[in-house]
Amino acid sequence: MRADEFSEYNPDVVRRLRSIEREQAAIVAAQERLDGKVRQARNNGVTWSQIGHVLGTTRQAAQIRFRDVGADRKLAKERKAE
Repeated sequence: MRADEFSEYNPDVVRRLRSIEREQAAIVAAQERLDGKVRQARNNGVTWSQIGHVLGTTRQAAQIRFRDVGADRKLAKERKAE
């Protein structure tokens, strides 16, 4: 943990930094789960418009946000063809 680098500081400071680290780790884990759910949804026929709607954004914004997670039905079709 990076917070341990501050061990010479007040223990309360280290405790608060560790708390921040835990929350950041939770955000990263949640984003990874969301990425997987979006990829799975796309590969099973859910549209970008539908995904954008449930996320409170536009189709285009959803596509941009998740473009690097392999969330494209074409991938599933290609895998089935192999």
